[in-house]
Formats: sequence, structure tokens, C-alpha cells
Amino acid sequence: MKNLKIVLVLIGFIGLNSPIEIFGQNASSVASTDGKDWIIKGAQSTFGTPSIYVKGNSTSYGDLYFSTGFRPEISKFGSMQFDVFKNFNVNMIGYDGDPIVYFSDFNSTLKFGISTTTPEEKLHVKKGSFLLDAYNDGNEKGIYFREGFNSNNIYNLSILAYDHLNGGTSPDGLSINAYDGISFSTGSNTRNERVRITRDGNLGIGTIDPGSWKLAVNGDIRAKEIKVETNWSDFVFQSNYDLPTLEEVENHIAEKGHLKDIPSAKDVEENGIFLGEMDAKLLQKIEELILYTIAQEKKIKTLEVASTEVEKLKEKIRLQDQKLALILERLEKQKK
Repeated sequence: MKNLKIVLVLIGFIGLNSPIEIFGQNASSVASTDGKDWIIKGAQSTFGTPSIYVKGNSTSYGDLYFSTGFRPEISKFGSMQFDVFKNFNVNMIGYDGDPIVYFSDFNSTLKFGISTTTPEEKLHVKKGSFLLDAYNDGNEKGIYFREGFNSNNIYNLSILAYDHLNGGTSPDGLSINAYDGISFSTGSNTRNERVRITRDGNLGIGTIDPGSWKLAVNGDIRAKEIKVETNWSDFVFQSNYDLPTLEEVENHIAEKGHLKDIPSAKDVEENGIFLGEMDAKLLQKIEELILYTIAQEKKIKTLEVASTEVEKLKEKIRLQDQKLALILERLEKQKK
């Protein structure tokens, strides 16, 4: 058998006008040999499985197995099996000469290429898109980045199709999951992290450490509107509110250099402010000003009333002065 192998190899290199035919046990002749250089026909087995099986001379080295019929051990039709010790490649080429599928295992580094013969990673797709069709197939179908997934750790590291509204009937949402957090980077040639979501669900923009804040932004923010839900300052208008006098306000400003309950410029520079809390404090001061204004308005009205009475008294005095002047004038005339 070894001599036969050598002869076949030599004939293959020399080339003949007629094809070389090798038939397995019980295999029949091929009806047409036009355009064929080598014809290898496997034996017809009980299960109707014509096949070719090339076995290496060691249990540690490569096998090559083809089957075009039914394989009872896997209940499938058709198979191609490569069991190679090391350093092999398979290249499937289309009619126009372009590569369709290529995979290699040089130095035990398996790489699989689609439309390329030079895959750079484990899977390299060129000249097209990669489609993972998980729509209408229930939740939790997608890409997993760890072995041994089960129902307990399916969300540890994965990108899944997910239905956020209809309980899995039409998953057209996306669920990105990572145990230690998710980050987003931009730029070229280096990893420039711009956004991070921590394990606790806190979001940092421009910072990789949002701390305990649900949103931490290292930079400016522009928005059409911001809604803040916090306690408000209507307690100022309650009857038991202790409104400081203007004299007390004046003394506090003279001593502290800022309004009571309002942080100083130094405090703001060092610690910042809570937007909702500061809005409530500013409203508190505005409401206090309203109360001062109302009180002053009452005093003004009181003074206006008093001023009116004074004017009336002045008018009475003026009339009395006129009458007194007439009486004195008459008295002078009578003396003459």
C-alpha cells in the first residue's frame, strides 16, 4: 500500500490524459470522467454512505474524512471532517477566483476568514456585513464572551437581543451586559475612554470614576431643560416660621460676609453646590424678601394714613389761622 501511494503521487505530478480512478469496496464506476483529474469513490455502506477516509500513520497525526450520505451517529447528511496535527489550511474559492471561506491552523493558532485568505483574528469577515439574526427568537440570544454560561451568569459578559416592552415576543432592543462595568472610547491608535458605566450603574462622562454619583460629568453640560425633584421652601410662609429681622440679616452679613443658610464663595469653590438644594435656598431668601416687602408695604400704608391725617390737621390749622387773622383785624379796626 505504501508503494501504491508513491506511484499515485508521481502520476499526479506527471499528469495523464485520462483521470486516475481509485474505488473503494463495492464502489461502482463513475458514469462520466470529463474534466476530472482524480476520481476517488468511497464504498457503499449499509446506510448508503459513500465516503472517503484517509487515516494518518499515527494516532496523534491528521485524518481527513469526507461523507456525502447519511451519518447515523449524528443523524445528519453530509459532512467534512479535518483532524490535523498542525499547520494546515483550507481555502474555498468561488467561480470568479475570490476566496469564499478560508481557515488555517498554523502553529496551533486557528483563524477563520470569510472572503479573505489572510485572517488577522480568530474570525475575520471582509467585503460584507456580519448578521446575527436573533429577532423573534426570544430574549437572551446574542453574543457571549465567556464559556460555561448558564441562567445564573448569562448577563456577566454578553450582548443580547432583548425585548424591553413585550416580555420577549419581539426582541428589537439591545442588552449590553458586563459584570465589572461598560466603557466607551473614541480616537485612534490608543484607548481613550470617554464614558464609563460602573458595576453599580453609576455613569461617568469625562471621568472613569463617578464615585457614588448616579451621573458624574467632568465638563460643561448644555440642555434645553433640567428637572430637579427636591424639597421646596414653602415653609417660609407658615405662621410659625422664625423670620429674622433685617437688623439680624445686616449683622450676619457684617460678620460672615454672606447670607445666612447660603454657602460662601470659598465653600462653593471647594465643594460645589447641590442644584436642587441651592434652588430651594435661593427660593427661601426670595420668599423672605417677599415677607419683608409685605411688612414694609404695611408700614408705608400706615405712614400714608398718618400723613393724610397730618395734612388734614395742617389744613384745619391753616383755616384756624385765617379765622384768627380776621378776628385780629376786626379788633384793630374797633380800637380806631
